Amino acid sequence: GAILVLVGLFFLAIVTPFVPLGTIGMALVIAEGGLFLIGKYIIPIGDTTTTFLFTIMLGVGTDYAIFLMARYREERVEGRDRAQAVQTSVTWSGESIATSATTVIIAFGAMTISSFTLLRSIGVGLGFGVLIALLVSLTLIPSLILMAGDRVFWPMSGKRFERFAARARKRRSDRPGYFRRAASFSVKRPVLVLGLALLISLPAIYIALTGSTSYDFSAGLTQAESVHGITALEQSFGAGQIGPTQVMIQFPAVILVNGNLTNGSAASIEKLSQRIGNLSNVRVVTGPTRPNGIVVDATNMTSLTQEQKLAVLGGIGKDNRTVMLTVLFNEEPFTPDSLDTVSQIRSLVKNLQSSDSSLAQETILVGGASASTLDFANETISQFNTMRVLTVVAIFIVLLVVLGSYPLAITGILSIGLSITWAYAATLLFFNHVLQSGVIFIIPLVLFLLLYGIGMDYNIFILTRIREEAQKGKETHQAVVDAAGMSLLGRRAWWGPNRLRRVRFEKNNEASAKASEETIDPAATSSRP
Repeated sequence: GAILVLVGLFFLAIVTPFVPLGTIGMALVIAEGGLFLIGKYIIPIGDTTTTFLFTIMLGVGTDYAIFLMARYREERVEGRDRAQAVQTSVTWSGESIATSATTVIIAFGAMTISSFTLLRSIGVGLGFGVLIALLVSLTLIPSLILMAGDRVFWPMSGKRFERFAARARKRRSDRPGYFRRAASFSVKRPVLVLGLALLISLPAIYIALTGSTSYDFSAGLTQAESVHGITALEQSFGAGQIGPTQVMIQFPAVILVNGNLTNGSAASIEKLSQRIGNLSNVRVVTGPTRPNGIVVDATNMTSLTQEQKLAVLGGIGKDNRTVMLTVLFNEEPFTPDSLDTVSQIRSLVKNLQSSDSSLAQETILVGGASASTLDFANETISQFNTMRVLTVVAIFIVLLVVLGSYPLAITGILSIGLSITWAYAATLLFFNHVLQSGVIFIIPLVLFLLLYGIGMDYNIFILTRIREEAQKGKETHQAVVDAAGMSLLGRRAWWGPNRLRRVRFEKNNEASAKASEETIDPAATSSRP
């Protein structure tokens, strides 16, 4: 509904909004059919992927359709005939859309290197969906426009469209619109605009670097029955009781002889239990040598009560050489302090095994709710760091090939990086201080890939249009749409690899650098639009 209203208002038309929605619907059907085959023969595709697929395809598909149709309308307003307007739209806007889709596919494709099936499924599914949206946009929409002509803007069609075009041309010459005035302001005061952007970025960077994230996936489900149950249990039995941590000790030989623990194994178990119990966030440690948190002599079972005997034997495995210690924390299992306590236990175990010969031969592992969450977080963050690097490098290469300019490619990478920082800072403030539910640690990681792919769309639309205007012979300052950084660089903005440069300048010794004319590179324009 919102898309129908917004697109209708943008084009002042009733029919136009149904064009992107219709093409997106067709693309979605094709994508879901393709994902069914991919899920059956290549990689499992989960329900979560299909849920995200609708949202992503609706977003990028609408973008691509609006960009094509807006460029067609612009060309028609300038007086081109229908066929020429469609050709120009697909030639120039098509390249921008294809480049944008490539960056989105790269970002989602980076998820496929993850070892987690869910992330691989999302990466494959969304990347495939964007590819289908691109193909449908570049084929179906131009065909519809060619057949329908200006009727796609009904009721702003026929004589009404001619009057609209005349008014638009007159308004553009008499009083530039908001975006043109904003572009003019940026070009005239690039240092001011860049300074304001950096000024806003400083607190955003600080918030992004120092903001805390949550590891509790149920934190936002305030009304769920399970959350109410956990809260009641915490109040009655303590927060650590909900998700205890287990420490598994496996000895090389049997430790239970004639119903009693051997002296060596009992000493090793108690030494480890005592060291763990001394940690600040540990409330109690239970195991064979302290079945109820109180130390007993498990080497002489006859001195124990029947209840204590059962508790001691309950901490020893069926193989009579594996022991389980249960560690209860003071805090909930998913707080940063609890996860840090797991790291402390593992570090403690490593130090003990290296310094104490009695523990050197044992296999000691730490598990439980806190440990599983910590391992998942560490593995995910490690893999996402690799994804980040691959995404940035791949998108930089794409921008360099398409724009033929080092400064433009670098500016595109840095500007979207600042946008992501602002978005992440705003997300932290909103969730931590307004909703007071915390941001799950995986959100910033996914947010980076989503915004680097989808957010790069708008940078590419702007940068490729700047390059187009420059190739048509305009000075850099005139070609700039709204990139103050490009205005600062002037002609240096087009510096790039010789074979890839898309905008070149004639050397003119009689005129200044600003007065020299820009020419289109014949080699570039013959191979690219």
